[in-house]
Amino acid sequence: MVRDAAQLTLAQRLERSASPRVILLLVLLCGATLLGSELLQGWFAYDEGALGQSAERALRGEIPHRDFDEIYTGLLTYLNAAVFAVTGAGMVAMRIVLFGASMAWLWATYRIALRFAPAAGAGVVALIAFVWAVPNYTAPMPSWYILFAATFGALALVRWHETGRDSWLVLAGVAGGIAFLFKLSGIFYFLGAGLALLAAGMPASRALDADTASPLVGWGIAAALVAMITVLALVAGAGDRELLRHVLPTAVLATAIAVFAVRGLDRHRLTGRTLLRHRLLPFAIGGLLPIAVFFAFYAAVGGLHEMLEGVFVTPFRRLSFAALRPPAVASLVFALPLLIFLWVPSDRGVRKWVVITLAALSFAAVFFISAHDSRLYQVGWLSAWGLLFFVAIDGARQVLVKSAARNGTSDTGRDASISLACVAVGLSLIEYPYAAPIYTLYALPLAMLATFAALRVRSRASVSFQLVLGGFFLTFGLFRIVPGTVSTLGHLYTPSQEIARLELERGGLRIDPYAAVVYERLIPVVKELGVDRRLWAGPDAPEVYFLSDLPNHTRSLFDFLDVESTNSVSFIDRLDSLNISLVVLKLQPPFSAAPTDDMRAALQERFPNVQAMPGFVLFWR
Repeated sequence: MVRDAAQLTLAQRLERSASPRVILLLVLLCGATLLGSELLQGWFAYDEGALGQSAERALRGEIPHRDFDEIYTGLLTYLNAAVFAVTGAGMVAMRIVLFGASMAWLWATYRIALRFAPAAGAGVVALIAFVWAVPNYTAPMPSWYILFAATFGALALVRWHETGRDSWLVLAGVAGGIAFLFKLSGIFYFLGAGLALLAAGMPASRALDADTASPLVGWGIAAALVAMITVLALVAGAGDRELLRHVLPTAVLATAIAVFAVRGLDRHRLTGRTLLRHRLLPFAIGGLLPIAVFFAFYAAVGGLHEMLEGVFVTPFRRLSFAALRPPAVASLVFALPLLIFLWVPSDRGVRKWVVITLAALSFAAVFFISAHDSRLYQVGWLSAWGLLFFVAIDGARQVLVKSAARNGTSDTGRDASISLACVAVGLSLIEYPYAAPIYTLYALPLAMLATFAALRVRSRASVSFQLVLGGFFLTFGLFRIVPGTVSTLGHLYTPSQEIARLELERGGLRIDPYAAVVYERLIPVVKELGVDRRLWAGPDAPEVYFLSDLPNHTRSLFDFLDVESTNSVSFIDRLDSLNISLVVLKLQPPFSAAPTDDMRAALQERFPNVQAMPGFVLFWR
């Protein structure tokens, strides 16, 4: 009997140890299946064209920023160029890279969730986060890679809370440096991770310092956080919508951390030396490592000045052309029902079943009616959008609770939950200044992870309620978000009409049938005329260069960023200086001003041959 019991215990242990791996395999399989079915769908021609053209120019030996106007930091350009070197240039190749990176990100998401729940629950949470992310817009945009890097950084912070090893802080910093190298918006991860480090107590595995904290440390941190909040308000323009979405969540968390800095650091024996040596310094070293290598490369090739301007100056020129305000303040009403459910305890007694029943009925009504009612659809969408506010408020609550604790060490689960909240709130600023719904999806998965962690740490939400909540987000995501159209995302459910394959050598994506007809007619003509002519395509038509495999003889990918192309006179002179003999004029550019009648008349005067096509006019000589 004893032997059988021992054998049974061993079998159970083996089963438990294998279960997370089995669940992980199932999660990856489900994620790969879903993403694979959506991988070639969803595109904005100019985005795909800009990414592809940048990578192709880098593959030809041009240096981003130095030789052409790279629109992001540059790492994604070199990543895509490396893939082109192996597979050949094409839009599908860039998405294959995104597929692989998405699977690695799904693994990291699962590993974080596993810190707060058994394997099965962690697998469901990871899949929910995944459903609300890449499958909805599979263009290989740098913002997806920022989300991936930020998630790996959050995982490193969680591991630091568990082990106390500085090496995890270095890796968390490296993740931030990599995020920045994809796009300037990666700095928002540093903001969130920095808040997390200030809010953390001493890891349980690390011995406490013998000396006590100076009050100046706390007041210094508090002053820095107040300054940060002020800067955020100024950057956001201080409009009511920006204050609500971009400033308020960060301000709530930062204020709580400032209170912790003043009131709680002495209780946690966190001295200025400890803060610097065992937190900020390892994290900063990790963050600076990839950035220093990148800067050194540009210094070596003589493009440091152009890179600094392209990364830190040029993006702000886009604000007047590519800016979109967040939803109106009143729209938060749509998110209130879910926020109330999250705050009301549902862990015992009659209240538990009342909350669960009301939540289940409400979620079911939203799901079924949202298929043909835009108001209920927005309730579902804004419920997810509003999770950030719950994360910020609950994270602040946890920080304040910890500031009152008198023990020198911290609860690992609570600190990990606070870190997730800080990173999620910091990354949410990726929506600024273009708060389109797709930008919400770049940050929403981490907000969902932080919400799940907060519910587990609070222990006031029953498992049944968590299942109801997870079931709603999973089904709403699978049947209302993923199959929908990107252009109506967040407003109403419209099944995607991207059913036509772009039958071009560098195409292969499923796009809108009209767009497929436009480019399948345009590109062969451009390729034929461009055999012995020099091409200029625009405004804002990088896809024409990439799909036609013809070189761009200017620095520009988007003309609205080029101050030399602001009027018809300088425009014509510029074409002459470049010896352009073929012009593909885009009639409705996405960002730049539409071509004027004067510009078209000037082109026709210089180029005797004209051919009008849907959305474009060709001029050549």
